Amino acid sequence: MTSKIPPTSTTPTELRIATRGSPLALWQARHVAAKLDATGINTTLHVVKTTGDIVQDRFLHEIGGKGLFVKELEEAMLAGRADIAVHSLKDMPVNLPPAFRMGAIMKRDLAHDVLIVRAISAASAGLSGSDKQWLSAADLASAGPLTVGTSSLRRSSLFARHAPKLRCLPVRGNVETRLRKLQEGQFDAIVLAAASLERLGDTLWEQLPRSGFVVCQLDIQDFIPCAGQGALAIEIPNNGDDCAEILRPLHCSETAFCVEVERSVLRSLGGDCTMPFGALCRIEVAADGQRQWVATATILNNDGEHATTRVNVAATEGLAPGTIASRILSGLSEQGAADILVRLRLPVPDVMRLN
Repeated sequence: MTSKIPPTSTTPTELRIATRGSPLALWQARHVAAKLDATGINTTLHVVKTTGDIVQDRFLHEIGGKGLFVKELEEAMLAGRADIAVHSLKDMPVNLPPAFRMGAIMKRDLAHDVLIVRAISAASAGLSGSDKQWLSAADLASAGPLTVGTSSLRRSSLFARHAPKLRCLPVRGNVETRLRKLQEGQFDAIVLAAASLERLGDTLWEQLPRSGFVVCQLDIQDFIPCAGQGALAIEIPNNGDDCAEILRPLHCSETAFCVEVERSVLRSLGGDCTMPFGALCRIEVAADGQRQWVATATILNNDGEHATTRVNVAATEGLAPGTIASRILSGLSEQGAADILVRLRLPVPDVMRLN
């Protein structure tokens, strides 16, 4: 049962939530609103169209990066039109502007990717029986050929590594737009975050025939997701202490720890959407019953070269996310990550030694 937050003379009783206007973004904002409503806080939505939504004919890394999905929402908070902003954490830059901070990280949903294939293309690629099934790198390597719509450098590089018969083509737009392009035959398949499908649920298929697609789950060990994937973040102004207190019941400390590990590694690498990088940290219970943090990270180029590492760290009291991030960085360095950064024409940070 969610506890009510007792109001004080300074605690607001209503929060205005800045959000993008896509069906997925609205679902996420309404999800947060429902959680807040349950604590006794009234909410209203302030819908903003971002530059990332408007410019659809170019890659994000060509027009300014992930910040294009959040900049206008931040401006709405600065202008006093909104109190908080709801984002998919994977769409947020790893360095927030000085005027803002994270107010809450909600419990992570599904973190993996899904490959959605036109039924007719799945038949020719040997994937007809793969609907709702998990595909490993080996499974996908034996499938194809397929054209895959994705604007993610990480995803296209992972396919170059694991499934070279899959040819990636650029695609932009919200989930519904990408599915419609797939239905029209512009691609054989597209890749989406599983959390997107989970959140939109059956409403996603009201305008599109579900039977026309084969939806395959991509093995998270082979197809490592981007940092923060599956988590919702609530951003607030730096002076928003009252908002932070209101949001406290929505915050998941375990998810916050995991995504900070992932984002710390990317931050140390100087990463943004120009870097084909994936990272996932989660808590697991070992055979002896001990809880441990398990973190995996990879950096790749589009020729299939990669540096990948995995670390296991006992979940002891007082352990900081930065401790795990440092071990990941060391492991990536030992696997030749600096050389890959050089080939990507990206700067090699001081924390990464050349091999």
